[in-house]
Amino acid sequence: MGRLLIVALVLVIASTALAGDNPDVAAYISLDQTGAGGQIHGYQPAPYESVRVYVCYTQLYGGLTAVSFRLTDVMAEYPGVFAAPSFTNLLPGGVTVGDPFEEGITLASIECMTDPVVCVGYLDLTYLGGGGCIELLDHVSFPRWVIDCNDPGQVDFYTTLASGTVGDACCAPGPYQISVHCEPQGPPNPTHPPTYWYDAHLGFFDYAAMFRVQVFDPNPANYTNWVAPDVGMPWTYGLEQEGEDTWAVWRGGPMLGSSFRFAFDNPNPSTWGHWQFGSHESEDFSGYSDGCGYRVHVPAAATPVEQGSWGTIKALFR
Repeated sequence: MGRLLIVALVLVIASTALAGDNPDVAAYISLDQTGAGGQIHGYQPAPYESVRVYVCYTQLYGGLTAVSFRLTDVMAEYPGVFAAPSFTNLLPGGVTVGDPFEEGITLASIECMTDPVVCVGYLDLTYLGGGGCIELLDHVSFPRWVIDCNDPGQVDFYTTLASGTVGDACCAPGPYQISVHCEPQGPPNPTHPPTYWYDAHLGFFDYAAMFRVQVFDPNPANYTNWVAPDVGMPWTYGLEQEGEDTWAVWRGGPMLGSSFRFAFDNPNPSTWGHWQFGSHESEDFSGYSDGCGYRVHVPAAATPVEQGSWGTIKALFR
């Protein structure tokens, strides 16, 4: 029976036509451990915890009967980070052809899947430690194929929204993925202190006219060499007080989906602070590691010794 299903699947793929009923279909990696397909793309597991990495599709106006994709070969790319990977097909009937890490895998359903979000399967991993980036890659023979519920099925090509970050990896964001990084430091990036920099990436359909980071040095004289994006309306920047919190704030834009660098110099040592980028904020990304999606490095308050030293130096020049 299984062989007959595979033969039927091959025949379906061979007879499909392009331009189906899912012109805007999109796919993403979800680390929502409930399996509901939430837009959670970063997860920090405990050592030896089992982690499920879901492949999900959305904007399925014409339904879904088969998909083809490939995943990062985590054992080859991140030795010692994961153990015992296995892939499970969640579609009714469980028809599976191929391998998710080699040329790619094709999954087919014996029913038409019409939910707003369909998680077609998951990669089951045992986390050992460290971190890894899990990307949704192109199937070698059927790149980005999604077959709808027409008879015969018709093909559309999915857009990749977001990749997944497991553990303390510093992964590049997907093309439609919100992200704020201040790591890695060192060439070609500056180190902090003295230079505090933030690479802020907007999703393709997002826009923002404000970026800010929580800082703990309230002295505006310590902030120099501000860097703002060269897009949109002229940018303003400086420190702002909100209750008991001090923020370094950039206002301007608006910026549309892309990557931008914000920066300033400050001599104080670093600590972790929160960020806000348009309508997004760091608290929403607690599954990522600090510096790579969650909190960012910001200037700490000057210590009493440092304050005294500065006071002595200033007194000499009065």
